Amino acid sequence: MNVLFMGTPRFAVAALEALVEAGHAVTGVVTRPDKPAGRGRKPVASPVKEAAGRLGLPLSQPPRVNAPETVDALRALEPDVVVVTAFGAILRRPLLELAPHGAVNVHASLLPDYRGVAPVQWALIHGAAETGVTTMLMDEGVDTGPILEQQTMAVARGETAGTVLERLGRAGGTLLVHTLAGLADGSLVPRPQPDSGTYAPRLERVHGHLNLARVRDRVVDQFRGTTPVPGARVFLGADAVLVTALEPAPEGEGAPYTILDAGRGRVRVACGGGAVDLLEVRPPGRNTMSADAFARGRGLVPGRRFDAPGELPELDLRQTAVR
Repeated sequence: MNVLFMGTPRFAVAALEALVEAGHAVTGVVTRPDKPAGRGRKPVASPVKEAAGRLGLPLSQPPRVNAPETVDALRALEPDVVVVTAFGAILRRPLLELAPHGAVNVHASLLPDYRGVAPVQWALIHGAAETGVTTMLMDEGVDTGPILEQQTMAVARGETAGTVLERLGRAGGTLLVHTLAGLADGSLVPRPQPDSGTYAPRLERVHGHLNLARVRDRVVDQFRGTTPVPGARVFLGADAVLVTALEPAPEGEGAPYTILDAGRGRVRVACGGGAVDLLEVRPPGRNTMSADAFARGRGLVPGRRFDAPGELPELDLRQTAVR
């Protein structure tokens, strides 16, 4: 097929690579404009832009993807299908109906659960033992289009959102190639989604403020779902300390936020039930270090407490009607 590909983050790169490897003609790649990042606020290319350059594919970064002039330019590429993977903007009907086979989306959840921009992160926050990837025909709703194919994937207890997204990206690329083959030969029959499902909104920084008043396993799940982005944090005075490695402690009880032990590469902190071990942290303006080295530098001994965040996140999701 002639494919118009639309995507932005690292998760989308595996799907683009899979299309090329399978022999599809990617006639154009569309990604979001470069965004300023870092202390210097210099424009940074998206992972998909970098992949398109490496693969020698034509690229465009329209400031308004649904603008009539953009749609006309993309239609001139004569795609058989539009493939969308985490593009990062709502697509309107003219774009969705641009190609004979419509627009196929690769979504990192088992729809209808976790519609929205952060499905893997919310699945881990909720302690899901499995997740998966879905290909669907897009409509104008938020991940509400008819399902084409799905693949389930088990999640290990130690995995973070970053590692799960990496594996799901590869699985999504394989599933996408299979889906396009089924569309080409007419063997795939889309099936409508149920009337309701959970919606997974964008994670904000506050979602990573570790609520140590919760039981141990829920604290671990919050860490896993918010790592690496937006990042899990504990608070010490005015400092928001990024936690880059954490695991459940085999034992330990005490008042939430209280340091129970510090040494041997970790800092053990009491939760609302049980305890967690902080293994690596990154204080503001510093490099990543072992948690016990941080504790020595700040004079943190058993009995000292981390501070509760000023704002605690809402970590439950509700069912949402199809929109």
